[in-house]
Amino acid sequence: EINNEFIADGIEKCEKKIKECDFTGAVTSARSLLESILKYIYKNIFNEEVINMDLPNLYKKVTKELKLHSTSNLDDSLKKVARGLSASVVGISEVRNMTSDAHGNLEPKYSIEEHHALLVVNAVKTIAQFLFHSYTKQHKNSK
Repeated sequence: EINNEFIADGIEKCEKKIKECDFTGAVTSARSLLESILKYIYKNIFNEEVINMDLPNLYKKVTKELKLHSTSNLDDSLKKVARGLSASVVGISEVRNMTSDAHGNLEPKYSIEEHHALLVVNAVKTIAQFLFHSYTKQHKNSK
C-alpha cells in the first residue's frame, strides 16, 4: 500500500544515500520511488499491472487519467507547471540511466555530483507527493 509514510520513507532513504555520498544510489532510489507510486496509481485506475512501460509513458497515462496533463482543463499557469513536471520525469529517467549501475551498467556514462542528486531527489519528492495527493483526492471524491 502506498501512503504518505511510504513516500516519506522513500525520500528519507534517498537523503541518507546522499549523506553517505552514494549519489548514484540516491538517484536510483528516487526513480524507483516514483515508479512505485506511478505503478500503484496505474493499477488502481486501470485494474491491471503495468507491463513493459517506460517511466515517461507511465507518467503520461497516469496524469491523463488524473486530468493533470498539459492538455487538461487546468489553468494556463498550471499547465506550464504540468509540462515542467512531465519534462522532469523524462530527465529523471535519463539521468538514472546515464549515471547508475542498474541493469548491469558497470560503466555509467558520467558520475553524478551531490547537487545533481539533490535536484533529482527533490524533483521526485515534489512529483510523488503531487501525484499521490491528487490521486487520493480524486479517489475519495469518487466514492
